[in-house]
Amino acid sequence: EDFRPTKTLYFDGNVFDAITKNPLGGHFMLTDIESGKIVIVSDADKLDGSFMVALPINRSYAIQVSFNSYLPYSLNFDLKIPDGQTHYHIDIPLNPINSTTENVLANVFFDLNKSSLRQESAIELKNLAEFLRKNPNLKIELGGHTDTRGNAVENLALSTARAKTVYDYLISAEGIDPKRLTFVGYGETMPLMDDIGIAKLKNEIEIEKAHQKNRRTVYKIIK
Repeated sequence: EDFRPTKTLYFDGNVFDAITKNPLGGHFMLTDIESGKIVIVSDADKLDGSFMVALPINRSYAIQVSFNSYLPYSLNFDLKIPDGQTHYHIDIPLNPINSTTENVLANVFFDLNKSSLRQESAIELKNLAEFLRKNPNLKIELGGHTDTRGNAVENLALSTARAKTVYDYLISAEGIDPKRLTFVGYGETMPLMDDIGIAKLKNEIEIEKAHQKNRRTVYKIIK
């Protein structure tokens, strides 16, 4: 056993309405991605939307934020490289429930160049299914996006297969009615950062992060 004290870092942030920027007392849950264990369940301050928690470093976390009448928000982040940092700040904009904006399912993970879901994705998809059960009239489109590397035709096929995997999972594992779901693959046609933007980046880590951002699984509300 290793009994050395675990180093912690302050993780703080603000939850707010993505459109009006008004603060929200969002409810959030932090999970250790590797163990699948819930580390913290807490609420942001009702008045200013702020929160602050201490987290052990050298771990990867999934964050899920929810608030009534808003679409769930998710994010994953790594506290593996603190390099002298003492705190980690994050802004959490929530989209209103009637918004048709794309929402990234940041904790849905696939094997490299495959459409098979990794086990860690269950946390995120359970949360999305819970949201759909609470809002039985909503229908959603699941979308898959790839980065701009590789063959466009293959990227389209891969993104479609990934979106379908999530669609199948919500139906088979979570019991969501298939009539409420559609899926579509966008391939490399809608990158969050295009090749011109990526070409301007200085180092390999930033370039890889940009490609990673482009490879995403998303959902949006269909009216």
